[in-house]
Amino acid sequence: MDRTIGNGGHAVVFLATELETGKHVVCKVHDIGRHSRTSKEVERIRQEASLLSTLDHPNILSIRAAFETEQTIYVITELATGGDIFSLLLRYQTLGEWVIRSIIRQVLRGVAYIHSKGVAHRDIKPENILCGVTPQVPYRIMLSDFGDSGICGFGRLKSAVGTRFYRPP
Repeated sequence: MDRTIGNGGHAVVFLATELETGKHVVCKVHDIGRHSRTSKEVERIRQEASLLSTLDHPNILSIRAAFETEQTIYVITELATGGDIFSLLLRYQTLGEWVIRSIIRQVLRGVAYIHSKGVAHRDIKPENILCGVTPQVPYRIMLSDFGDSGICGFGRLKSAVGTRFYRPP
C-alpha cells in the first residue's frame, strides 16, 4: 500500500503509525543525501524540527519526534485529518461566514503565539494551514511547514523566502 500523502519541493510526506499509541501520524522525509542540498538548506531543515519542538499551541502542528541518519532527516508530526485550507476551498467553493471567522481567529491565535516566541513563519498560505477534524468545533486549525521561518531578534529578516506566488510584489 502506498502511504504517500504529499510530495513537496523539500520532502516527501508519508502516513505512518505511532507504535506506542497506534495512532496515525505524519512522517516528513527529507532526503539530504540524494538531492544536492547546500549546507544552508540542510540547516534550515534541522532548524524547522528544532523550532517545532519548542512550540506548544493548539493552532500549531505538533511534532512527535525528529531524527537524522547520514542521508535522511525524519520529522514526525500529528496528522491533520481534515487536509489543508486550499483543498477545503476546492471542495466546497465557498465557506460560511462563521466557518471563515473560526479559521481566521485560529490562524491569528497561532500567529500571535509564534510571534510571542520571536518566530516569523514567512510562508503562510492556504496549503500550510491544516484542518484537524474535532467533535467540538468543525475544524481545529493548525499552522504547518515552518521550513522558511525565521527567528526574530538582532536584525531584520532580509532573505526572500516563501512561495513565490504568495509573495508581495
